Parts: sequence; C-alpha cells; structure tokens
Amino acid sequence: MPECQAVTFELTAEASSCLLPRISQILARRDVTPHELRARCAQGRMTVRLACAALDANTRQTIEGNLRQLIGLHRLETQLHPVRQAA
Repeated sequence: MPECQAVTFELTAEASSCLLPRISQILARRDVTPHELRARCAQGRMTVRLACAALDANTRQTIEGNLRQLIGLHRLETQLHPVRQAA
C-alpha cells in the first residue's frame, strides 16, 4: 500500500464563477473528498485553500498538475503534512 500524506493546496486565481466547480471536478475524477475547502474573493481574485486528509504521492502529483492547468491561475502552493496515526 502506498504511503499517504495529508496535503494542503493553496491557490490564487482570477475570480470566476466556474473556478470552484473546476476544482471540484479535478477531485471528483480521482474520487477524493477534501476535509476542508475555503474560498475567498477580493479585488478580482479568488484564494482557495483545499486540504485532503491523506493522498498517495501519485494522486497528489496528478491533482497538483491539474490545478496548475487552471485558467487564470496566479499561484499554487502545496504543503505536505505527516498523517497522524491513531494510538
């Protein structure tokens, strides 16, 4: 079984009514449900924070690559976090 890590994606893109559905579609194609999704719109730009509890490296890289192809993207940052094991 591939090792998984918690991942947070933060992106800034041109504000668009179709940005959030496009992000949701990227996740849905991989059967990924985020545990956090926050979006803010100001001054013509939208900032989105998307957190996933555990993704394998291949899925994370695929999602990151798809996010980088979003029209109007200005910035994308990916943060990896260790997955906490239950005691």
